[in-house]
Amino acid sequence: MGDNTKWALGLGIASLFCCGPITGIIGIILAKKDMDEIAAGRAPQLDEGWAKGSFYLNIVALVLFVFGICLFWGGAGLRRF
Repeated sequence: MGDNTKWALGLGIASLFCCGPITGIIGIILAKKDMDEIAAGRAPQLDEGWAKGSFYLNIVALVLFVFGICLFWGGAGLRRF
């Protein structure tokens, strides 16, 4: 597992629990960078499964963050009526 993948995985976990889009976007960029390196053949020793997993983990964290914001603002809007 490459350094970018390790960072992306850690940022994805942090994004799920506390930091939301800040760490999620950075994690996506880092995981995508490793995935591109693997696809180009410049880093064949890296594990593509971990890179893809951390990429999708960060995407899921961002989707959950947006869903939570929608629920929060939707609930706040319903309380006015």
